[in-house]
Amino acid sequence: MLQTITGSVYWSSLHYLEERSATHLLPNLVTTNPEGAPLSKKEPIDLYSKEIDANPFPMYATLREQYPCYWSESAGIWFLSRYEDVVAAAVDWERFSSLAGNLIDEIPGRSGGTLGSTDPPRHDRLRNLANHAFAKKNLAHVGDYAEKMATEAVARCVNKTQFDFVADFS
Repeated sequence: MLQTITGSVYWSSLHYLEERSATHLLPNLVTTNPEGAPLSKKEPIDLYSKEIDANPFPMYATLREQYPCYWSESAGIWFLSRYEDVVAAAVDWERFSSLAGNLIDEIPGRSGGTLGSTDPPRHDRLRNLANHAFAKKNLAHVGDYAEKMATEAVARCVNKTQFDFVADFS
């Protein structure tokens, strides 16, 4: 499964990769640091850290530079942090499947039930339905009403020095 965290980190829960090296699946994968030493296999991040949650960008840089692909024992997933590796995995749905879900803490029963947690051919059918539903021609009737509602909501708040967004705007 692949998932994005603020567009910078992706992961896959391919269980068979735990036994085999990911390098044969991603031929351009960096497996050594700039000095040529093998990359560390220790857990480089605490997935539930409040510091990372507040500012994930230093962690993203560390992952890209030092741990471009690693197996997280605690999460049971592979992390890919380099763009090239993510692109390679994203187009290879047969080996990098979304069927196990796409969240670190997967919601029971959700896997395979959403567009993001399916693989072709079911994914393609769901995507076609979603594309049709959200096509501009199919949403044209909503535009005028949405614009009117937004204009009214802004008018209720624009002259206030403070307002409760939920109560006053939505």
